[in-house]
Amino acid sequence: YPSWREVVKINEGHLAKLGHDVPILAVSSSLRVEATRRNDKELNQDSGFPELLKRLRDDIVGGANTAQQQRVGGEVLEICDQLASQFEVELTVLKDPDHTGNLVKGLEDAKARSIQLRGDLAKWNVTLGDGIGDLVADIDHDFRARIRTLNQEGDVALDNSDPINTWDEFEPWLVNRMSHEVISNYCLLTDRATELSGRVAEHFTLDGGGLFEDLDINTPSQILSTVDVEDSVDLEEISKGKGGMTILRGSYSGMLMFTVLGGMVAVAAPVLPIVAPGVGLIMGRGALKDEKKRQLAKRRSQAKNAMRRYCDEVSFQVNKDSRDTLRRVQRQLRDHYSARSEELNRSITESLKAAAESAKTGEAEKATRMKHVEAELARIKALGATAVALSAGASA
Repeated sequence: YPSWREVVKINEGHLAKLGHDVPILAVSSSLRVEATRRNDKELNQDSGFPELLKRLRDDIVGGANTAQQQRVGGEVLEICDQLASQFEVELTVLKDPDHTGNLVKGLEDAKARSIQLRGDLAKWNVTLGDGIGDLVADIDHDFRARIRTLNQEGDVALDNSDPINTWDEFEPWLVNRMSHEVISNYCLLTDRATELSGRVAEHFTLDGGGLFEDLDINTPSQILSTVDVEDSVDLEEISKGKGGMTILRGSYSGMLMFTVLGGMVAVAAPVLPIVAPGVGLIMGRGALKDEKKRQLAKRRSQAKNAMRRYCDEVSFQVNKDSRDTLRRVQRQLRDHYSARSEELNRSITESLKAAAESAKTGEAEKATRMKHVEAELARIKALGATAVALSAGASA
């Protein structure tokens, strides 16, 4: 494509009109191969591959590392908060014994709420189960609607063309369009699953628990790679031999019919030898035209059937994978928030235990214990500050 630079500018203009600030990278595998063969750095730069690799390294791989750092920082900060709450309760009891009763009552109320978060009948579990059920239906409906639209657009394209001339362009369009629809459907699945995780997390606000976003959702590229458009679509045009036979049959039938009808009318008998061949030729051409129309309709029908079989096969694979993915996500969220409810209950129990033991501490031991508790809190807060810095540095 000698004018690829102009094509890039035109595409950038289209994106800008739609308000999308998306970088476009033009690459050429032919230039890349030639640059490798010649060991030509300048030609390799012109191929666009160095910039593509840089983008992949910085934006994709770097983004994954950033997300991992943020998750680690969030988990460490969460543990620090749980540990700090236990020592803060103990320190409060040591400094102000008169406040112990109110503190214990607050902890007991929190423990009662944490107990409600455990078990299959917990509200968060109901939210999760109902949410997954709604999500399965919505994702399935979304993909069916996308496939329906794709089939309609494909039908229009095939009805307005001859597949024997356009199939080589139509097939890659179909595959690319299907890839777009599948990926869009999986993006919706990911967004809705993350939103569901947020709704479940709202039941755990009493412990300040973070949102679980590390969902086990794979890319659908493997599904798309296992399904191909049929190669056995018969799009042959009528051959010259078959066309000639069609004209011959039509001409013969026309001549025979006209001769029989003419023989019934005595007046037309003298002109029969002159007119009959012309009538036969006209009817032969009409028969050829009808045969071509029939062949075109057949090719369009075969192309549409091939398109629908491809869409059906992709739908079969995608629907199975999306349901498996949502069941896997449900198990992930269930296990994660079940563990959180156990951690919350255990943390509150430890805080109650620490408050009870601190209330029994003698006056002589209080000063020493307070120093130990304050030192532990300082170390925990320092670790928490490091976790915050890790998350902030990753997002910067």
